[in-house]
Amino acid sequence: MSLAAANKAEFNKMAAEYDLKPAFLKINAQLAEAIRDRLEWIGIDWVSEEDKPEDGKEIHLLDYACGTGVVSRALGPYVTHTLGIDISPGMVAKFNEHAQKAGLDPERIHAVEGDLCSDPPTVSSTEASSTNFDIAVVCAGFHHFNDTELATKRLAERLKPGGVLVIIDFLNPSGTQGQVPEDVKHMVKVAGFDEPTMRRLFEGAGLVDFNLWVMPEKVVLEREKDGKTTRLERTVFFARGGSRLNSYCVLP
Repeated sequence: MSLAAANKAEFNKMAAEYDLKPAFLKINAQLAEAIRDRLEWIGIDWVSEEDKPEDGKEIHLLDYACGTGVVSRALGPYVTHTLGIDISPGMVAKFNEHAQKAGLDPERIHAVEGDLCSDPPTVSSTEASSTNFDIAVVCAGFHHFNDTELATKRLAERLKPGGVLVIIDFLNPSGTQGQVPEDVKHMVKVAGFDEPTMRRLFEGAGLVDFNLWVMPEKVVLEREKDGKTTRLERTVFFARGGSRLNSYCVLP
């Protein structure tokens, strides 16, 4: 089974209970707070309370590997349109359920099933081919991807000139990829990334002004195996890079 297929199967299993697990709730709350605290650092001209609908200002967010929508909920007040994409239809259903329960307009926020890293990309939405995104974010999904170089390029291609890509994932000491536990090797490619690797990926995708910030507060991962729960502290980084203002690209 491919890495993508394994992730699709595993996250489909987790989807119904994902937002009910205390460990996931705490991690997602930490990440959401960190995202909101880094708005200025991300560098987008966000929508504010002073902006009026009649002004026509729009900020489009691509939440890739969106899960149930932690990034979309954190950035919701600052954008006008959100497209979530996830390989798991179960996660997509939960994302849309949350949006519906919140009374949000599906024309402005919804998720679809898809994989931008397949060849060709498989996404059940023409929006995913747009080059009109002001910001694309992957939160805690990058270590699951089989080809992070391709993923970075595909996401960068969907940014408008001046748009920003943000990757949030686990930090490893420089020059190492860490040890992936045996029981998750079927769905996790690497344990994390170092700064030189992330810089290479961003610059290789044609992105500029790379910057990496490390969350001071660690997150605690919980894994259950043989009836036992193990806890592992991990350091999280935010990496960002911008699309050139004069960029132009042709999507696959």
